[in-house]
Amino acid sequence: MASIIIVDDHPFVRLGVRASLNGDPDLNIVGEADDGSRGWALIQTMHPDLVIIDIDLPGIDGYELIKRVRRLARPIKVLVLSMHTGALPLKRSMSAGAHGYIYKCCEPGQVRQGCLAILAGYRFFPDEVGYHLASESDWLAALSDRELAVARRLVDGGCNKEVARALFISHKTVSAHKRNVFRKLGITNLVQLADHLRHVDSFGVGTGTAGLASPRARTGLDGDSSGQ
Repeated sequence: MASIIIVDDHPFVRLGVRASLNGDPDLNIVGEADDGSRGWALIQTMHPDLVIIDIDLPGIDGYELIKRVRRLARPIKVLVLSMHTGALPLKRSMSAGAHGYIYKCCEPGQVRQGCLAILAGYRFFPDEVGYHLASESDWLAALSDRELAVARRLVDGGCNKEVARALFISHKTVSAHKRNVFRKLGITNLVQLADHLRHVDSFGVGTGTAGLASPRARTGLDGDSSGQ
């Protein structure tokens, strides 16, 4: 059973999320917080599998809270639940390291879908027609072969100079590839990179969403990688 913490300053929102998730035997809400500072303290104490975060929080704001969560040694998934439907908050959430983004005006069942999708190793973000379900391997498809090679060697513990020697490139080129990888994946450190690669390797690089039928069936989404 996956443990979940809700961080939102509106009690009715927290109540609605609880109502949406309480019926699922695989999801267990273990705590709530009404501001970013209390949420951060609770996350460090409880070490949940997933945190649902509003970006408009008193105390520590949602973007900073996402970054802090993603810097933790223990990988924790992040789902943003926000009233903002514009492109900028979505982009900022992705850049901070969020695994998913859901509008507060969504259908209640989509919160559950988002949680299950993210816990199964997917990303869950809105698009023009609904919610887009993308596997970690889809995100890594944006990387070149060289960027992926550099990423794997860095995660294996190699420093820039060691990776440069192994791949017969300069350490400046390694640094450039590393920056590109972080930018493309919306991450900021090697812990997050290792988290991405671990999910991909558990399914096999290049399988794409079509090869991951079980999580899709679990979330109730169809095979075209979008949900209504």
